[in-house]
Amino acid sequence: MALVPFIFVMFALYRLEVAGILMTETPHRGKISVFLLTVGMALSFFAYTLLFERRKED
Repeated sequence: MALVPFIFVMFALYRLEVAGILMTETPHRGKISVFLLTVGMALSFFAYTLLFERRKED
């Protein structure tokens, strides 16, 4: 459940590549990819933290 944001970002990067929006010639493509993956990992971390805290309270 906590990995959903990260998987969503990975799928979004795939779809951007397939649609031709984020091609190899796109300026700053690497920076954009790293930023999106970092956001996805951070959201997954926060989701995991929230889920773990709720489980701990029960």
